[in-house]
Amino acid sequence: MSEEFYLSKSKKLFVRKLSRYKFIIFIGFFWSVYSTSVSFFVINEENCITDSNIDNSILEATESENYSVECIYEQEEIKVLKNNTICREYTPNQFKYYNPNIFTMPYRKNMLLNSNFLKTAFESKQTNIRIFFRDISYNALLLFFKLIDKSDIIVNQIKIQDFLDILLILSVLDIERTKESNHFIKELFRNFIFEMQNSNHVFDLQKYYNSYHYKYIKKSILIELYIILIDLISFNDKIGHRYTVHHETIASNFKKTITAYSFNSIHAKSLTSKIYLRLNNISISSLHKIINSEYLMNTWIFLLNITKMDLIYFIFSDKETYNKSIKVLSNITLHTEKLYIHFFEEPMKFFINKNINFFSENLKVLKLRYNFTTEELKNILRFCNRIERLTIKTYYIDFERLSLLVNFSMNNPNISCKILGFVYELPDIDYEFINNIPRNILFYFENSNRNVEYKEIPAKYMPFFQNYYFHYKKILNSRITIKPELLEFSRVKSVTLDFESNSSPYKIETSVFNMLRCFKTIKYFSLQNIVISNELLLYVLESDTIKILTITKFICIDKFRYISENETLFNRKLVYILLFDSLTEI
Repeated sequence: MSEEFYLSKSKKLFVRKLSRYKFIIFIGFFWSVYSTSVSFFVINEENCITDSNIDNSILEATESENYSVECIYEQEEIKVLKNNTICREYTPNQFKYYNPNIFTMPYRKNMLLNSNFLKTAFESKQTNIRIFFRDISYNALLLFFKLIDKSDIIVNQIKIQDFLDILLILSVLDIERTKESNHFIKELFRNFIFEMQNSNHVFDLQKYYNSYHYKYIKKSILIELYIILIDLISFNDKIGHRYTVHHETIASNFKKTITAYSFNSIHAKSLTSKIYLRLNNISISSLHKIINSEYLMNTWIFLLNITKMDLIYFIFSDKETYNKSIKVLSNITLHTEKLYIHFFEEPMKFFINKNINFFSENLKVLKLRYNFTTEELKNILRFCNRIERLTIKTYYIDFERLSLLVNFSMNNPNISCKILGFVYELPDIDYEFINNIPRNILFYFENSNRNVEYKEIPAKYMPFFQNYYFHYKKILNSRITIKPELLEFSRVKSVTLDFESNSSPYKIETSVFNMLRCFKTIKYFSLQNIVISNELLLYVLESDTIKILTITKFICIDKFRYISENETLFNRKLVYILLFDSLTEI
């Protein structure tokens, strides 16, 4: 009985001590949270202090009052002086002083839409968290706090600049993507659309392009705006926005006999800042519905104007889509780094008869697909003298088109040109002409038809003329061969090895991989009816060019253990391994 009593008493003492410790920890956490404040400093031209109004006593800051603050704006240092005066070095040894607007509130857990910025600052034991906003209005900050409390209230037409200021605030706070934040952005944008009904609104785009908003508003937030607008236009058609607006993310797909392994997770951090816009017959038809709605068209144009795209891809599959696109995109400058256009109709209407430049200064890469006439090609090239890379995919190339493209490359040595043609009708070109072809242009003979025999480009035309595809189809006891002297110049992009005629999956010899290593430009590697060996996987993982590996009808002996056992071997360019029709369990 005494033992039971002793144990019971010890247990009670332990529970009391544990409760006491829990209480102390809770009080400590409670005190740390509620003793932490968050101050928002707004500096802009309105509160900038002129030289004549700077009090010398302000500059005599004590060491405790004069310290550097980590600022979101790159290569800038901000100092807090006496009386919260802000000093900013905007150029070397050139300073500006501000009497900032300041708003202070106590720190709360998950405050302001789960701000990662505030969370990180709090976890680093900061008791006075300071956030600096430059070139936004104080009214926009107050409006942001008002909308945070009640995001579904109707604000009487949010002004364009206030809207952009709030987007910058959200970007600086680095809000988490949650149901709450999505709802806030949706209601903010809904209120902003009311402003677009005001046909008299004036906004200085050039000033915006020189502002911090253009540089620092997060693309993930802009993507959300595009999705909201497309949902509104297409009546919440999820397929519509999924295939129109793309944000690079981790992707993997598993279907019956088709398996796709994605390797994008390796680059997940670097991919979160990419934004793509893909417009085809479905999305263009949806956008065309708003052509008579002035405020929705104004919203669409405004979004295109404020967004620095990474890639815009147009696919015009028929005449109706093409004509609609001309109306939807009239008088719009495309602010994108890369632009891909696939034409099925006469392309020049898309570029001419515009009151503004169709291409922005941001454009670096232009890819066009159409069977251009010589005159069309001549007109297109007039728009291309400021880009870095030009790719033209066409069906027919004759000597006249060839000469035009060569002359363009000679006159623009800083532009890298790639021309892909299915049919080259060229007479015997003399050596002098070939010798004058500049190094910044390459011609590819693109023939992916498996029934057409692979044709080697004559040595005299290399390295300026190349095969895009190398396709080998095994017949009886034939071997893969290619002239060694041509490997030095080869720039083959796509290689297919077809062993379909074999009665069983074929194991590729070592000599084949040694030959493939001589191809320094392979992006797409396709195999049929093979044994997936460790040697094959080693070749793919060692490559620094292969982006997609496609294998159809195969046997895999060790279920890809080789990849997991050799993590240090990794092809950073590899995006997908696509597997079709496995003959064994994977």
